[in-house]
Amino acid sequence: MLLSRRLGVYAGSILALITPPCAHAGLGFTPPLPIELADDRADGGPRLEYSPTGTWIASWHKGDLAVETDVVLSRSTDNGATWSEPLAPNANPDSDSVADYSIRVATDGAGNWVAIWVVDLGFANNIADASIMVSRSSDDGVTWTAPAVLSAKADIYSTFALLFAAGTPLPWLSTDRAGNWLATWRASVPVSASGDIDILASVSTDNGATWSNPVSVSPAGDDQDDGGPRVASVGVGKWMIVWNYWGFLVSEGLVAARSNDNGATWGAPKTIIEYDNADDVRHSISRIETDGDGTWLGIGDYTSWDFSGTFPVNTTDSDLFIIRSEDNGKTWTVPKALNPDAAIDTRNDALPVLTTDQNGNWLAAWTSGEPAKAEPDSDITACFSTDNGETWTPVVALNTNAHKDSVNDAFPGIKTDGNGNWVAVWLSNYVLPGEPGEENSDIYFATSTLTIGDNIIVLSPNGGERYNAGDNVPIHWLSIGNTGGAVHINLVQDGKSVAKIKRNALNDGLYRWNIPSTIDPGKGYKIKIKSVDTPSMKDSSDSRFRVDAPE
Repeated sequence: MLLSRRLGVYAGSILALITPPCAHAGLGFTPPLPIELADDRADGGPRLEYSPTGTWIASWHKGDLAVETDVVLSRSTDNGATWSEPLAPNANPDSDSVADYSIRVATDGAGNWVAIWVVDLGFANNIADASIMVSRSSDDGVTWTAPAVLSAKADIYSTFALLFAAGTPLPWLSTDRAGNWLATWRASVPVSASGDIDILASVSTDNGATWSNPVSVSPAGDDQDDGGPRVASVGVGKWMIVWNYWGFLVSEGLVAARSNDNGATWGAPKTIIEYDNADDVRHSISRIETDGDGTWLGIGDYTSWDFSGTFPVNTTDSDLFIIRSEDNGKTWTVPKALNPDAAIDTRNDALPVLTTDQNGNWLAAWTSGEPAKAEPDSDITACFSTDNGETWTPVVALNTNAHKDSVNDAFPGIKTDGNGNWVAVWLSNYVLPGEPGEENSDIYFATSTLTIGDNIIVLSPNGGERYNAGDNVPIHWLSIGNTGGAVHINLVQDGKSVAKIKRNALNDGLYRWNIPSTIDPGKGYKIKIKSVDTPSMKDSSDSRFRVDAPE
């Protein structure tokens, strides 16, 4: 039975705040806006999915996990410019007293969507704590069925584990877009005498209406605690699940198992990353994604307590790693630090996500604990690859207010339609100017119409920075396609060129600029870069930065 409420475009005050997107430098994202205004409940755990039908669905939970939460969905059909009023697929969201959280949504691209989530503290008085629930849509996410139980007693750690133990008990969901769907989660229901915690999987062949009995993906006799499963389709009825195996509150390694019979049986797990005794490095997977043509990327975070090893680490923070596969996930490269300054930076980089346009271009985004200015907040940072993840651009802020706000931005979700439209959602405590302040977090979004092709894109300085004359400032840019071997770099103030920083600079994406003492102190400055061979190919900073007198 379909819920009577329908997802209609939320056309209230938010639409008055939205202007048509314009071209932006950097990664091209518009200023952040909230999906929902006038919301007095805290939001959390945002995710984002896209369907080739042109539908985008953002999902998250509302409320206090220690008391009561609901999962909600919001829909966009205009590439993220406007969003529908959030709808709760869980039953009786206004009157129940349970915690619904950790929602995952997937689509077959033909109008069918499935959502799964965790329900805790009992449900309708007859379902065990921490069960997996499911709801379905057959009209491209407009209406959703009443929730049903996919699996009861999914994880006795429930909310405590979500808050305090990384990777548990979060479920994951995927489809092969041929009628098959697979859900996986960490389960405390022992499948062997060892009583450890294992990875379970369940399959639906009727668009989520019914599900198979869960089977163990973890091998028999395994005495490790497993967690953080991520599933992806590797063909019709073929699946790969990647997960961490755990010691005491730390990841010991990363393994992958495959099924060629639609989840009925699973092969022995193969090690992707093993705990490194020499480096004392521990990795935790966050995402695995494919371009659909055999290339896979995995991204996660790692920490270390030892400087003696060769893997680039700083013992005071966490950093990100990338792994790659060119044979449809059968073999993987050794982990490589995503950020080149991992060995010396002091950021806590975590919660990374990936998306690809399936044309060799990948966007990675994550939460960075190092602020873009002096205030002690976190921001959404990102980098871009045009060669299937072999190399990456310098790290830049995705939220365009990073240099101005002093609130926390975290938990990004990103997707692209493959046609130049990129959408990001994340959790933020930011309050729009002129709006009443709320002491709770909200889900914000931003969009980009970055067109992949021959192009020059200024990455930094990109607006909001503050320098002093005499500073040595790295100027970063991205050159895509045939942009020539040299560029001119100019300093612009209020639209007028005021200095030639470098003529015929090598077009390698980096030039170090010593700000001369002759520069007039003030604001309104931008960097402008153009191709020497094709002067019409040019770009400038998104916003203005400031130069002050020497200290």
